[in-house]
Formats: sequence, C-alpha cells, structure tokens
Amino acid sequence: MKVVVIGAGVPGASAARHLSAAGAEVVLLDHRGAGAPTSATTFAWVNSNRKHDVSSHRLNVAGMEEHARLAERLPGPRSYFPSGALHWADEASEQRLVSNVERLRSLGYPAHRVTPGEAGRIAGGLRIPATVTAVAHFPGEGYVLPGLFLAGLPSNAERHGTRFAPGEAVGIDDGPGGVSLALAGGGVVRGDRVVLAAGRWTERLAARAGIDIPMVTDTARGSQPVGLLGYVRHRRSACAA
Repeated sequence: MKVVVIGAGVPGASAARHLSAAGAEVVLLDHRGAGAPTSATTFAWVNSNRKHDVSSHRLNVAGMEEHARLAERLPGPRSYFPSGALHWADEASEQRLVSNVERLRSLGYPAHRVTPGEAGRIAGGLRIPATVTAVAHFPGEGYVLPGLFLAGLPSNAERHGTRFAPGEAVGIDDGPGGVSLALAGGGVVRGDRVVLAAGRWTERLAARAGIDIPMVTDTARGSQPVGLLGYVRHRRSACAA
C-alpha cells in the first residue's frame, strides 16, 4: 500500500510517521518545508484544561501522552517541556476556577488547588497579586518549541521509511486504479491512497477530486474557529485515510 500524505505540518508528518511504522510505503509531499505555513506558528501549549466535551478532552490527553513518548524518540534538541501550569483567579472568577479543577479531577486529570505561597515556589519565586483568591496547579501540562518539534518529527518519519518529496499538488485524480497527483511545474505522484493534511488549502485540493470539505479559512481577529474530528481504522492490508 502506497500512501501520499500532502502537507508536512504536525498532522501530516505524524500521519506519515505512523503509517510508515505500520508498514505502508509513504511519500510526504510539501512545497514549503516542514511546518512552514501554519504549524510553526500555532503549536505550543500541550494540555486538555478547558475541553468540556469528554471525547475532545480524551483526544487531547492522548496527545499529551504522545508528546511525552516522542520527547524520548525524536532526534535533535528536546522540543517538549512538561513544565506544569498555574491558573489563578480573583473573587469574581474564583468559582469558575474551582469548578474546573473539580471537573478535571473527576476525569482523572492532574489538577489541584495550591496556596499563593506554594504557587510562588512552584514558579521559582513568582509574586502572586494580593487580589488573587484561588490558585490551581496542573502538573501534567507543558509546552512545545514548534521549530524544534517540526525539525524532529519529519526526520523521525523518514527514519521509519517515509520519503519526503518537495512539490506542490495542484490536481487530484481519484480513480479505480489509485490516485494521481499533478504537481505544479509538471510531474505526477501516484499512490493507492492520499491523506489530505494541507491545512487551509485542503478544501481547494479536495474539490479537485470532487470532494466537498467546507472550511473556514479567515484568520482575522474574531473569526469563527471550526474543527473536524475524524476516526479511521488501520489494517495492514489496507490503509484508511
């Protein structure tokens, strides 16, 4: 099974890595370099602090666990730092913070109340304002340095067998014999399956294969954020994308 992954950001490089490790022949196609358009500027805090939908919360927790695993496996300088996080509130917002801590604890998420003095010691001498009435500590959270992470992730995918191919897909022909991708400037890449991980360019590419994937691509302040959660199954005899 040959799979072409379009887009070498976090989703695309991750998909390429897992597909290669599962035995697929993978080509990772991108025309701007790993993570250049979007992932390098939007990927930082690793947490599941305010995901009120349980399914979304569990997905984020799984991502946190995967970052801990990848930190030991990716080449180059360390990019993930499990630093923990502190949230505090004044009298007006205290109940929201307390309720969130209780909700997260009921889900098994590491969260607990601390005193301002304890918070100061956790954060290395941080001075807590006198107006703060409640502080919460989330020790399992952390942050990522996007540039370092996006240098190590595609390299790890290549170590599992992924082949990186620079180029811009401008057309998709999805036929009974497989998928053909026309490249800007000429050339064709063929595969059995295609994974579209092209971010805000996904809608345009999918339309060329007759697939409607409506997306909100406006990045102005106040724009509506929209997410799409997909579930796939993988078998060694076939890859679902």
